[in-house]
Amino acid sequence: MVGESIKLSLLMENRFIKELFTNAIKELGSVAIYENVQLAQVVIFDLPFLTNHIEDVEKVLEEKGKKIALIDYDLSEQELVILIKLLRFQGILHKEMSLKLLEKFFQAIARDEIWIPRSIFKALLENKTKIDTLSYRELLIINYLLQGLTNKEIAFKLDVSEQTVKYYLNILLKKLNCFNRAELIIKLSRFQNVIKLLVKLKANEEVVS
Repeated sequence: MVGESIKLSLLMENRFIKELFTNAIKELGSVAIYENVQLAQVVIFDLPFLTNHIEDVEKVLEEKGKKIALIDYDLSEQELVILIKLLRFQGILHKEMSLKLLEKFFQAIARDEIWIPRSIFKALLENKTKIDTLSYRELLIINYLLQGLTNKEIAFKLDVSEQTVKYYLNILLKKLNCFNRAELIIKLSRFQNVIKLLVKLKANEEVVS
């Protein structure tokens, strides 16, 4: 019965993955999909939705008792660590999960248990990722760097001097253990989508404060 089922809402922008996932869930008798997020016990996000609908994400996070999980398709271990630390996901869901494992996953999350791969949990404990600790201004500069902007263009965007941009870049090089600008860009290019999300979240924090 639907009333006895785990109530699930899918906030995913990748339509292909969402459709595959929806079809798999329909085969489970213990999980029911709800369009109305407020009625759901468990909410599954994908990274594109997180990045493009930050206000909707924050509304879900504000609801008490809501369990949230992330579907992982081709995210790196370090990206997952950042997202878990940032948004406190209770579970990481893989698109290739079998139906049996999928059912166990939802049952565990509904019981308020943590379902995170051992390697990711170990990486969380080691806490090597520093990107989530950067300030809003530092993240903005990184975001512009990854878009290919020069120091002069970044200075114009931020309405500061080029010298100020250079000052921030030197701080970033030290914080992230990079020798020069090129190494910084190469090191952070894999995190471009996560950095965009961080910029939006930190921007909202700036407005609130």
